[in-house]
Amino acid sequence: MNRFHVRAEAALAIATHLYPDDEIRQRAATENYAAAIYDALCAGEIVGHDPENLLPIRRRGDLTAGLMLAGCLIAIPAINAWLAERHIDIQLDAAPACEPSQPSEPSPAELLAEKHRLPEHIRERRCNVLLGKKYGIPPHRVKYLCGKAEKAQKSKLGAATTPFFEIQKVLSGKRV
Repeated sequence: MNRFHVRAEAALAIATHLYPDDEIRQRAATENYAAAIYDALCAGEIVGHDPENLLPIRRRGDLTAGLMLAGCLIAIPAINAWLAERHIDIQLDAAPACEPSQPSEPSPAELLAEKHRLPEHIRERRCNVLLGKKYGIPPHRVKYLCGKAEKAQKSKLGAATTPFFEIQKVLSGKRV
């Protein structure tokens, strides 16, 4: 099986090959290559793969495809071919691991707990972006995982999902 990288990992690997001793240039090159790889994904020059099932993401030219490609996995041979087309003399190594390298995504409960530890002014506006950057996942995925955790917590509480007026009727002896 091919080894995969997320876009940020691939960009960092390229920048590390180009500038092994200069951290400032590495950071700049990482940002540039991450953007260039994303552009190549959107243009169909590189095929992205779904992180959950490794199926190729077919470019449809709409917003959904752009969002899916933002967090996709990319096969190392595809990155190497793309670099060769641009006459960039770098070949990323395929490590012997068989599993795709994915960013360490926390469980929904861990992510929700971390979200609640953020200050209130950040939690209201930027928490999905900040947590997404921390774990290397798109903000919409953070929002989905937090919603999933909140839904699980509500179902564990039981009565918390029952409207207050229904509980009041039961307690007062009226039929529901």
